[in-house]
Amino acid sequence: MKSFCISILLLLMVTSAHAVDVVGQRYIDQMTQGGAVSIKRAAQNIYHSGETNTEVLDIAAETLLTKHMTAGKREADAYAWVAKALGASGNGRYSSALKQVMSSTKNRSVKKYAKIAIGQLGDSSVTQYTQGMVDLDAVRAGKKQNKKPQKTTKKKNSDKASFDVIREGMSMEEVYSLIGHPDNSVTHQTGKAWIPFNHSGRDLVRTKALYKGQGQIIFSHNSYSNVSRVLEVIIDANETGYP
Repeated sequence: MKSFCISILLLLMVTSAHAVDVVGQRYIDQMTQGGAVSIKRAAQNIYHSGETNTEVLDIAAETLLTKHMTAGKREADAYAWVAKALGASGNGRYSSALKQVMSSTKNRSVKKYAKIAIGQLGDSSVTQYTQGMVDLDAVRAGKKQNKKPQKTTKKKNSDKASFDVIREGMSMEEVYSLIGHPDNSVTHQTGKAWIPFNHSGRDLVRTKALYKGQGQIIFSHNSYSNVSRVLEVIIDANETGYP
């Protein structure tokens, strides 16, 4: 009976680990199909949106382990962000991987954020992720094989993901890629824009994206990073789409 319960538990763990939604799949595609720019964007969005799916994070860990050593100075920033994303997950599974990166990297920024990330992780006595547990080439090849030739036609809004996949912390670029552009949008300055010496540049401007029949997404703009991220999602079937 005990062994049966353990088997069921393991099966549930494996099943949940592979239940990747449309957002997680987008992160996987960015990390396996793109270069350093896409990897950095994926890592930033994983960090800000609080992604915790282990299949996504395993691919992030493998990407960091296999690519950080050959990264140039410009590319290294992407892998520093991957380390930050793994740390933000709080999952002790990545403790060994980050320690390996910290001891082997020659880049100060990657070393710094790998060390910080280690301090953010939970119980490290859990099964550790080790290099090679994910075959990035196989993931990349599998994606290409599954792709069917498509006509170069413009996507309709109905082809986009549903409104409820949006999470706090996502970038505006990511949101528009997932669900399309809004029917209308309104941008205004906040009171923080008038605070002297506000060097952080956070939440100086907000944009309200209006989606007819779906609701509103409020973005907060950070002038320092020049990125707008989701602050609030308001689901409202009665939204008219007009300001």
